[in-house]
Amino acid sequence: MIEQATIKYCKRCADMGREATHPLTAFNKNKSMPDGLGFYCRQCEHERTSLYRVRNADAIRQRTRVAALSPEQRAYRQTKALEMYHRHKEEHRDEARERSRRYYGERRDTPEQKLKNKLHNERYYTQHKAKAHAAHRDYQHRKQILTTLLVWTLQSPNRLQVFPTLYATFSQAVYVRSTKSEDTSA
Repeated sequence: MIEQATIKYCKRCADMGREATHPLTAFNKNKSMPDGLGFYCRQCEHERTSLYRVRNADAIRQRTRVAALSPEQRAYRQTKALEMYHRHKEEHRDEARERSRRYYGERRDTPEQKLKNKLHNERYYTQHKAKAHAAHRDYQHRKQILTTLLVWTLQSPNRLQVFPTLYATFSQAVYVRSTKSEDTSA
């Protein structure tokens, strides 16, 4: 049987010239660590975060100020940020396309990659045949509904306002029906 440790070493305490071994209760919990405890003891963690707050007071104040904004101010800032994002995306569209073509072109067009993709697809479809057929059937049904709704909408411009709601309603109905049919067939 493996013995569980009752003490843990704190490197920061050792660097500061203090006693470096502490009982496990001197460490905060941290699920991402292998032992489930924090890297530094509570005292060192407190000193470290206090020092961070002093050094980055302006940035913290700015974040707090943004969090304290009214919903209208926050929406305005989000709108401006979105505009800047879209403007940047538009200005650098060609560069992004070229980068994407280089990245995916190098990987997609090789015979090895084509064979690998083909084998992966075949293996997936043989293992998930029922799921693939159900997905295809749902896709075809939604496509038929969408086509019918588009024709119906284009016959009268007044119907254009109702289209998004109708499509969402029909799509949800199709989804519910298909999940019920899968439950009964299983």
